[in-house]
Amino acid sequence: MAAFDRVKMRTPLLQIKKTEPMKKLSLLFITVTIALVSHAYTWNPVGPDSANISKICFGVGLPYWVLCSDDGMYLYNYSTQECDFYTYGLPVVGATWLSFDKMLVAMGDGSWSDGIWTFDFNTQQFEVIEWNANPNFLLFDDFNHTWWAGFQFYGMMKSIDGLNWEHVDYFDSKSPFCMDFYGDHLVVSEVSNIHNIHISDDGGLTWQETEGAPMITDLDFDGWGNLLGIFPDYSNSSGLWSSNDFGQNWETLFWMDNMSTVGFDAAGEIFVGWEEDFGIARYDPEAPAPGLSYLNEGLPGLNINKIQINPTMSAMAIFASTDSGACFSYDHMVGVEEPILETGIQIKLYPNPANDVLFIQSERALGRVSLYKLNGELLFNQMTLKKEHRIDVSGFRSGVYFVEINSDSRKIVKKLLIR
Repeated sequence: MAAFDRVKMRTPLLQIKKTEPMKKLSLLFITVTIALVSHAYTWNPVGPDSANISKICFGVGLPYWVLCSDDGMYLYNYSTQECDFYTYGLPVVGATWLSFDKMLVAMGDGSWSDGIWTFDFNTQQFEVIEWNANPNFLLFDDFNHTWWAGFQFYGMMKSIDGLNWEHVDYFDSKSPFCMDFYGDHLVVSEVSNIHNIHISDDGGLTWQETEGAPMITDLDFDGWGNLLGIFPDYSNSSGLWSSNDFGQNWETLFWMDNMSTVGFDAAGEIFVGWEEDFGIARYDPEAPAPGLSYLNEGLPGLNINKIQINPTMSAMAIFASTDSGACFSYDHMVGVEEPILETGIQIKLYPNPANDVLFIQSERALGRVSLYKLNGELLFNQMTLKKEHRIDVSGFRSGVYFVEINSDSRKIVKKLLIR
């Protein structure tokens, strides 16, 4: 198949727009007023702020990310922060790595050109390798070294080399809408006039349908195998659902209308987004219901299409794709304080996020200062009778940690982000 011409546009990075956060949510039939956290969060733009970005595809090839849009794709060079637009006149729903000079792209909206294509980084040309209408996703399972593509009316296909594709017989006449995997555990949600969850525990060799599963339009495994899903729209079942057995059984975490996406950061913190003007929020199941802290200040848009992390980065960052561009935040956890067991005691940690040295200040002698990982592993433990203390954190990996200050009369725990 001959390569096709492309449309290329150099797009400069633009200043993101500030939008006032919404202050009310509808929780089923009850209107609840949410007090927004007053901390400022920094959202950094990725590409243009005028595009409707459905998701970001990382690891497609050095040094590129793909911003999927409803009329093509933006190839973002994260080294130079330059962004070029390429289109074949179709929405791009996914992109994955193929080789050092090519990536795979799934695009289509019901036209004769729908299917899986290659894109050559050197020639900047598209070339079709598999025709199939209405693709919903294209993913690469690194654990099993398999490419997967789901189509709204024509089931699912897989490939072990990215170039030769075969239909998965189990999904004939099914409509796979979204997919995620954790090791050999694969989960596919089917959404059409019916909805089902299909799971595989052997890397996709065999499949089974779960019973009584909710309708799920977005799936995400965290780094420990916990699975969350979004039940969308306006219904008595709309909200955030979870499964702790790889999609076999599901339960509701909270009810809420018109949610669009769920994602984890590298520390396992949960973030959710909405389709209509509610933006993005961190969900804390231990906090008072509904347990949401909003991070909307500085977002380019409040209609959230996708929340992701970049698996190729070690830094603690979350990415949000919106109808007004894509962006990321490093400081989304700053300002989230843990309970202080003795009132009136002021403890200051700075800088937070920390890079090299963390300083701790108190109104009186600190006592025992400890630093823990999220899993409870003790990294630092020292007694001090001073009001100020410093910890060298330059040797610690990027992530979220806990700083604990203990004395005879108090215990104070604060959250720390290390970049």
